[in-house]
Amino acid sequence: MELAEGQDNFELGGRDGTNSVNATVGQPYGTIITPNVIYHEETGKPIVGSNGFYLRNPGEVVGSILPDVTGGFSNTFTYRGISLSALIDFQSGGSFWSETVQNGIANGQFIESVGDNDRGVPKRSPVSEGGGIRADAVFENGEPNTVYLEAQNYLKQLYSLDGLSVYDASYIKLREISLGYNVPSGMLRNLFINGLRVSVFSRNVALLHSNVPHIDPSEIAYGSSNVQGLEGASLPAPRMIGFNINIKL
Repeated sequence: MELAEGQDNFELGGRDGTNSVNATVGQPYGTIITPNVIYHEETGKPIVGSNGFYLRNPGEVVGSILPDVTGGFSNTFTYRGISLSALIDFQSGGSFWSETVQNGIANGQFIESVGDNDRGVPKRSPVSEGGGIRADAVFENGEPNTVYLEAQNYLKQLYSLDGLSVYDASYIKLREISLGYNVPSGMLRNLFINGLRVSVFSRNVALLHSNVPHIDPSEIAYGSSNVQGLEGASLPAPRMIGFNINIKL
């Protein structure tokens, strides 16, 4: 609601001077401010110049790191010494910027950068041979964009348009699952133990739902402290599989 006298924005953290997470007076905590495309008021589509490249807004609020709700469900089912447990957690709302997705598309490593263009010619073919990419955009007068760019040039502009790589952070995830068995006491008489339980488990099991391609929004990481909402080309989180043996003497 307010900051120090004479201050209306405090930058919590950022990356390379191009995007930042902020505490801004009059905005939700953790607003993400990034360079972004400029949108046409009537059509709602991005605007390109006569050269076919997006027009650029040097910095605008494109979302907040705060989710609308987070939660989870934990259930355990038992039957004749067998138990099955599962933990599902979720988040609805919130935004984050993904360097992984931005770099993967801009570098030509992800599926969005390959395939045919809208003329049925491979995007990576020269424009002179019918290739290239035409932005789904309009000129400043509202007329549809007609300019095709070489694929590499089109994709490289994503590096200066971080707003195109801001995504919804909602997800549903099967976080953990385990299956255990309590060995009947009658089978333990000759083993001189009073109880034996064996179980197998897995963590980071499966991403059930997400609105962002290629990465897991529940595992985004960038630095520490209050700097959230900036995914900095982090490594994928591993899936863990293990077992437990509990012996009661």
